[in-house]
Amino acid sequence: MKIRIGTRGSKLALVQAEIVKKELLLYDSSMEIQIVPIKTTGDNNKFADLTKLGGKALFLKEIEEELLAKNIDIAVHSMKDIPAIIPNGLKIAAVLERADSRDVFISNNGKSFLDLEEGSVIGTSSPRRAVQILKLRPDFKIIPFRGNVDSRLKKVQDKEVDATMLALAGLERLGLYEQGYQILDSHIMIPAVGQGVICIECREEDQDMLEILATINHSPTEILIKAERAFLETTEGNCKTSMGACAEFIDSENIQLKAFLASEDHSKIVIKTEKGLGINAYKIGQNIANSILKEILKI
Repeated sequence: MKIRIGTRGSKLALVQAEIVKKELLLYDSSMEIQIVPIKTTGDNNKFADLTKLGGKALFLKEIEEELLAKNIDIAVHSMKDIPAIIPNGLKIAAVLERADSRDVFISNNGKSFLDLEEGSVIGTSSPRRAVQILKLRPDFKIIPFRGNVDSRLKKVQDKEVDATMLALAGLERLGLYEQGYQILDSHIMIPAVGQGVICIECREEDQDMLEILATINHSPTEILIKAERAFLETTEGNCKTSMGACAEFIDSENIQLKAFLASEDHSKIVIKTEKGLGINAYKIGQNIANSILKEILKI
């Protein structure tokens, strides 16, 4: 059987596609698997403000078009890039076991987030990170900061900014994590929905592929993602929304979801936590979203 994997052409995207390829070959070593790099609008506009162009979905658009056109069989993405609504005819068919979902703080002088000098310039294009940074360190200055992992690390090294934040999972997959970096626990910096998770998208009609992908799906991670994405979908979050959510198992059956949402003007930030059975993951995400929205909107 031949499977064509569509993915972005960045180093991290290709590494993640290779991880999926290995998982598939463990299922059936006779498979012929081809990785197909696809240039996306987001990749072609490396310095533009994505929130003005259409957000993270711009890193999926062309790949999903190729999937719908049957030029590829599956697509591999970072789950945190998947918007609340995906195109008709497609579905997230599998997720791999979650890597560490936390963020990493990287400064050019090795100082920690709380110890960095007053007035330091932090490079990030993430509304989620920006609002949480300024909540804890209102003295910092935030400037837009795009590019792949390597280029952002180089900008910090070259002192274009004093510090930045990156996902630990991506750094580790690229072999770029260093001991001097500061890992921020989720009580300090709540991660993005789906952070640390590789997901596989395919056509809803492709029953053969759905069956194959089910064999590599990591069920515990799927449960956590249901809770987080229920929060995303219920709040109708998008690339401009300052929000985050992180679910984890607290025992073999129960999960805890911690989430936050900021008002549009960032004058109000609401953080809530809810626990419950994993089988009720989606409902937990909905409940916490509605509770936060009620407080934000003062219904």
